[in-house]
Amino acid sequence: MFISRQMSFICDFCGIPGDGSPYLCATCDLVVHKKCISLPRNIMITRHRHSISRSYYLRQNQVEDRTCRICYKEVGIRHGRYRCSTSDCDYIAHVHCATDPAIWDGTAVLDVNDEMSKEALSESLNLITDNLLKFMKQRGVNFTSLCIRFVNNG
Repeated sequence: MFISRQMSFICDFCGIPGDGSPYLCATCDLVVHKKCISLPRNIMITRHRHSISRSYYLRQNQVEDRTCRICYKEVGIRHGRYRCSTSDCDYIAHVHCATDPAIWDGTAVLDVNDEMSKEALSESLNLITDNLLKFMKQRGVNFTSLCIRFVNNG
């Protein structure tokens, strides 16, 4: 829910104070900047070789070292962060550090390990394939079952 009145708050995602109209989750009691609510789930930054994912919780193997790999200050457990998408990597960064324009170019990354992303990619590819086949049939191109199997399965 978007709060339309001006108020002072601390963003539960990035930990930075805000003066304005935040988003509020009435169920979780989270208060978040408008800019933080729209940050992508997965991004690629210049300081790390893997994509990093938005997260509200630390993984078990990250409890010991909660140092932001960009500013080298502690990443608080009460706020969100970006963490490495790879299971054996413990890279973490503050939201404001990871999304700094000098570190991140502003584009989102499709996470191929994420089931929702895989499903969305699969649906998109199926739609493209179906439309391509319809277009080719309209042009009078006949396909054998082998051709169709090749197009559908790559």
